[in-house]
Formats: sequence, C-alpha cells, structure tokens
Amino acid sequence: MRTARLAILILAIGLGGCSTVRNSALNPFNWFGGGNRDAAESGAPAPQADPRPMVERLTRLGLDRRPGGVIVSAVGLTATQGYWDAELVPSPSQVVVDPVLGRRIVPRSGEIVFEFRAAPPPAPARVGTAPSREIAVGLYLGRKSLDGVRRITVVTAGNRRSVRVR
Repeated sequence: MRTARLAILILAIGLGGCSTVRNSALNPFNWFGGGNRDAAESGAPAPQADPRPMVERLTRLGLDRRPGGVIVSAVGLTATQGYWDAELVPSPSQVVVDPVLGRRIVPRSGEIVFEFRAAPPPAPARVGTAPSREIAVGLYLGRKSLDGVRRITVVTAGNRRSVRVR
C-alpha cells in the first residue's frame, strides 16, 4: 500500500511538470480549477496574420491528383529577385483554432482560399527579367482536408485563380 501511494505521488509530480500535459486533465495542478489556459481555450484572439507580403501576381496554378489527395502547385511573379520562404497560407477567415484538434482549415461555401506569400530579400535587390523573379510552391492536401471542397483559390496582391477539385 505504501509503495502504491509513493508511485502515485511520483507520477503526479512528474506529470505536473510536463509541458505536453500542461492543460490536460492529467495535470494535478488543473484538478481544482488552477493552471494556465492557452489562447485557444481562453477565447484570446488567434495568432497574428502572416507578416510576409503577398506575391505580386500569380502566373500558373495547377492541381495534380495523387493517391490520398492532391498537390496544389502555384508559380508567382515577385517585384524583385531574391524573394524566399514562399508558401501557400490559408486565408485567416478559414483557419479555426480548436482546443482539441489545433489549427485546421474549414472550407467556406465549398471553397478553400490560400494566400501566396513570400519573404522579401533582406537587402535591396535587382528587378531582373520576369523568369528570374518567378517563385514556385506546392502544397499537399489529403482527402480529409478536401471533404466538401469543390474549388481551391489562390490569391496574390494582383490577381487570383481557381481550380476545380472534382
């Protein structure tokens, strides 16, 4: 009996210090209403929008069907050479923060909207020719992400394009 109590005490203290169970019911510090709540549970605003500017113009948008989902590929034209860290970012209106599932994309009216964003060069860069300013990205979306989606749209600063999923 004494070893069982000792084991439970050690387990409770060990779990109380783990960051992965910080907001869990397993954490003894949360048993009587104490503990911290993260932003998703407390109703605090969602994380800040992506600081990277949108790409100037979208030149190509494609959809390649693959086993288990699709690959969305986009090619954009930047203002100057040297843009990097490009990504298709879900539109903030479509991102939902769920306390259990975390961040997830929720399609609106059968459409998922992505913003094509890239980080500008750290120093002033040459303009150069159009092919030297092209930047390409790709994004895999699984079947679960595509439930109820009929169209995928990519938005840039100058234009937007859509592709049909089904």
